[in-house]
Amino acid sequence: EIVFSDAEERGALRLFIRALRRLPRDLDWRATIWLHDPAAASPPALSRRLRERVAYAGPTDGSEAQHLARATISVAASAGTASAPQLVLRSMAGGAVPVVSRLPQYEELVRDGELGLLFEPRDALTLAAQLERLLRDPDLVADYTRAIAGEHERLTWSRVADEYEA
Repeated sequence: EIVFSDAEERGALRLFIRALRRLPRDLDWRATIWLHDPAAASPPALSRRLRERVAYAGPTDGSEAQHLARATISVAASAGTASAPQLVLRSMAGGAVPVVSRLPQYEELVRDGELGLLFEPRDALTLAAQLERLLRDPDLVADYTRAIAGEHERLTWSRVADEYEA
């Protein structure tokens, strides 16, 4: 399960869909695009092939956090216009392996690739390749999942509050 949230700029969603189109047909995957306000959003139309694998969801279908907790992979594809570092943190807190654009704030969160995969902003080909790597290699997903689980203490709000108070 791959989850994308519309917390970033609209171009990130278009990039994500372009990357999904490039995934080989033999891979077994599903994707959810979580929309904060489905009534206000006008999501791009999906081809028939993608409609079979991609679902749009919103608050009536469960919270963003619930979708991230069910996900194996999360994608943050901002080009920098409206990045959402908190989305990357929420996805890791939920246990999803992040695949993020190479923005300084995202690189720091995934520790330059130790906690997730990176791709150049606006690069749908590399995003698709990184998704394919994870979909084809369950051991790689397990390695990232273990690394993220080892960082959960560092990701808690109580730690942030303690450091702020200190």
